[in-house]
Amino acid sequence: MSKLYPRILPDESKRRFDFMLTADLEELEKAPAQSERAYYAASGGVRVRHDELAYLRQRLEQVAKENGYPNRPSTLQLNEFDRGVARLLHSGCDMAPGEASQRSVWAYLAMVLVPHLCVWRFPPPRGERLRAGKTGGAVDRYRGDDLTRHALARLWWRAHLLHESRRPDPYHLLPVLGEGAFDQIFARRTLAANAKLVRSIVRVEASSLSRDIATTDVIIDVAKRFLRMTAFIDLEWVDDAELDEIVRDQRRIAVESLSEIRNERRGQRSNEQNVRVLYGTVTVEATWSGTAASVDLIAVLVDDRRQVRNNADFVFYNQKSSADGSVQLLDASAAVPGHASKTLRLELSSVPSDVDAVVVLLSSDVGNLERVQELRLLVVSRAAGTSVERRVDERIPSSAAAVLALRREGLGWTSDVLSETFPEGLAEAARFHGVAVD
Repeated sequence: MSKLYPRILPDESKRRFDFMLTADLEELEKAPAQSERAYYAASGGVRVRHDELAYLRQRLEQVAKENGYPNRPSTLQLNEFDRGVARLLHSGCDMAPGEASQRSVWAYLAMVLVPHLCVWRFPPPRGERLRAGKTGGAVDRYRGDDLTRHALARLWWRAHLLHESRRPDPYHLLPVLGEGAFDQIFARRTLAANAKLVRSIVRVEASSLSRDIATTDVIIDVAKRFLRMTAFIDLEWVDDAELDEIVRDQRRIAVESLSEIRNERRGQRSNEQNVRVLYGTVTVEATWSGTAASVDLIAVLVDDRRQVRNNADFVFYNQKSSADGSVQLLDASAAVPGHASKTLRLELSSVPSDVDAVVVLLSSDVGNLERVQELRLLVVSRAAGTSVERRVDERIPSSAAAVLALRREGLGWTSDVLSETFPEGLAEAARFHGVAVD
């Protein structure tokens, strides 16, 4: 019979949540791992014992320590932690899907049983942002308002959806997709409801050799195709072999479509007067009406999967140069009275060969970027005699956004306009690109 896990009452949830936002790891470790205000479902299984919960906490701590806890983890360590916890929770908790769908269960596990591990995995905002009431995504990560983002619940469900009981390793599909790519499936509730289809999509991706298109882009396109298909066709009754063939065919169509779109964009870029080949020393200057503190300029060195190699590839106000010095953030300057500017300098010939692009982001701690007046970027390559200006005058209803990308193109580089918003701010933008955030 499946286990019933303790649930946490709303007022206790709020108290624990406030504590997690301000306490350090040592305080969280010493906090009581039980709550007298917990309650259980009236039926549906047997109540988990206190010694079983203590053993679960011990095993979760072991997985964390194997991946760097309590020190700042690398992206690789975070990925390994997630996979280890997914296996452990799904295989060791004896939890039925109905129990795993209860937000109050996951609130108890994250905020009472292992709050220190959740804060280590997803650090809350600190300093001014916290004093201003900006808790970022901590509500979802700890309290479980959205289980697709909860520190622990998302891992149980990922293992549940990908579990193949007939395989020697039932969890062999867990490492196939990164979190960003898998979220493109998991966050689409209609698609995630069909575990058989989810497993087929991941199986086919694992066996596919083509890597010309970023995996996340392929998964997004495939997911959209199956959302349309399953509105008319029931795939629940298709056997695994036939379903894999259907998925493989849709993936092929998706890759061909994405390749065609990419080639069209390249052709458009080559014909556009304002997008030219860049090389040598390039500067990217952001200017706006206001003070230097209004806006931050950030550069992220990414590979062909849009991920950093390590945290040194994230250039911002606390880390003003990449490890190799190829990308630097210069000191702020006053362009004209009442205006401010910040500048990135890129030595394109020195950018490491395994860096596919340099993504430029803007961030503001004083509100959404749409409130910043006369915001614009100027990209200058003096060696190529080229300058590209981008007015950031569209509505950006978030405090952080990726607005430009310098990409390798043959022997030179070109600039692409981006409009990717990050509602949770710079921390979300950093995590999106694979940066481990404190």
